[in-house]
Amino acid sequence: MEKDLKKQLYSCFPLSMPPKNLFLEDIDENSDIVLDIKNQFLNKLWKDIGLECWVNIGCPEVIMTCLNPSAFHYYVPSLMV
Repeated sequence: MEKDLKKQLYSCFPLSMPPKNLFLEDIDENSDIVLDIKNQFLNKLWKDIGLECWVNIGCPEVIMTCLNPSAFHYYVPSLMV
């Protein structure tokens, strides 16, 4: 059943190239949280980001305040796997 769910997610959220720009324009790119997000997310496909990546940085709501909308939309499926 778990494999079927993953198949369905992959079909709903294709594995396109990750966004090159992750952050909102006014974000301090040298802050600790931004550096943590870069280390966990930058250049990685959403399927390679596990829940532990989100939790290691902070809660998804905090990460969402740093990511631009297209980057957040790209990575949000990783919260469902």
